[in-house]
Amino acid sequence: RICPKRHNKEEWYEDNHTHGHGHGDSWWSTPWHAVPAVRHAWGETQHEVHPGGQELFLDLIFVGVAYRVGQVMKSCFYSCTPVGDSGVSGSGSSGSSTGRMRMLAEETYENECLELGLTIMHSIAPYICMYTIWEIEKRHRAMFAVTSKFHMALDILNDCMLILAAMNIQPANSYRYTRSSDLGLGRVLIYVLTSFIIWMWRIAEIALLSPRENARLQQSTELLTCIQLLFFWTLALCLSILDFDDASSNAVASDFAAGLMLFGNVWWIWKQALKTIVDLALPGSLPLERQAVCANSGFMIHRNNEFMFLMLGETILQIVVAVTPGTSLGPDVHPIFSRLTATALSGFILAATMMFSFRSMVRGQLDNYERTNLGLGTQSKETDKLLRDVMATQQNADHAHDHTRSPRHQGPPPVHGHAIPSGPNAHADHHPREGSPHRGGAGAPSGPPPGPNPLAAHPRVRTPPG
Repeated sequence: RICPKRHNKEEWYEDNHTHGHGHGDSWWSTPWHAVPAVRHAWGETQHEVHPGGQELFLDLIFVGVAYRVGQVMKSCFYSCTPVGDSGVSGSGSSGSSTGRMRMLAEETYENECLELGLTIMHSIAPYICMYTIWEIEKRHRAMFAVTSKFHMALDILNDCMLILAAMNIQPANSYRYTRSSDLGLGRVLIYVLTSFIIWMWRIAEIALLSPRENARLQQSTELLTCIQLLFFWTLALCLSILDFDDASSNAVASDFAAGLMLFGNVWWIWKQALKTIVDLALPGSLPLERQAVCANSGFMIHRNNEFMFLMLGETILQIVVAVTPGTSLGPDVHPIFSRLTATALSGFILAATMMFSFRSMVRGQLDNYERTNLGLGTQSKETDKLLRDVMATQQNADHAHDHTRSPRHQGPPPVHGHAIPSGPNAHADHHPREGSPHRGGAGAPSGPPPGPNPLAAHPRVRTPPG
């Protein structure tokens, strides 16, 4: 339902303004189930939406995900047998003579080291899939206000699935050639798909139950894109768990599975961009206000900023823990000016450069957003003032028309607190004098007085009915 006070805000916003700000929502103050409501209408000033506890908790999960990906990537490089090495000693204590570096926090893998491209692809693919789920969650929070116990429970379940998926990320050289009980990428994809299906249910809920036409249309289109992405990830799951009884075939299937995981995310981005292009450029399409929901841009900018700085913090953490405590640098290595120090310094300079660059970019985005929001606020105030002036003019015209109506057709309005006279001479005292221009007769005007319509002064204001 639409509020009579604010025609472009839904009832939940007028009655529960704290719901749009991320504060005040608790398990006890929310209903068991409520369809997510649209945060903003197109063209109105956007209020500030702060990230809540769920958003911050999800970001902390991704700090662990990024740390796990970094550990797995280093394990693929160092905890493996270099290509061409003959093997490993039987006791395992003399394995260091083969030139392999083992990390104490990771299990020792005896498979051959992979190439740089394959290592990056297998390590990044699970992370990109989970980041797509993070992106869906961010856009959902920016467009809809979600306040119910049912959706809170789904948030907790989704967080649990992402944690389990991050725990099961393994180095590619442990599953690429064989199909053991750990399932390789399948261990990650099972939990990722479960989390993704949860979000598909939530998107379908809005597509079916939302009272807003633009919300139903947008979420229906997004649900179709989710089905396509689900197909790619399901196919990747099948390739990662099927055993082809051949090491080379299993390796190719694992590579295709990782490639499908990445391609599904690229397909998702392409479909999102294509929808925007079609909505704006295709002739005959519905107006944007009828087929898309206005998202809170400030919330999305702040969420991207927080996530980026958390990832930069994870980069610094990886630099700090790169050297295992107790590791000897060797007798010929300088304790200060060494290759290890140069590598750490280069990584720090790169992270600091990214921090300053991203901070400047976010500052520019926020400035543009604030200027746009300020302009919308000024325009909204001018429109409200114009509407008040037009309605006041209309009321004055109606009041003047009531006093100039002919008494031959209609008597005077009843006076508050006095009885209305009746009879043939009841209105004799109310007749105007002879010669008055308001006296009814052949020359007297009938109906409303001539003159311009006060609402026609401004073409942007629509005349209210009646």
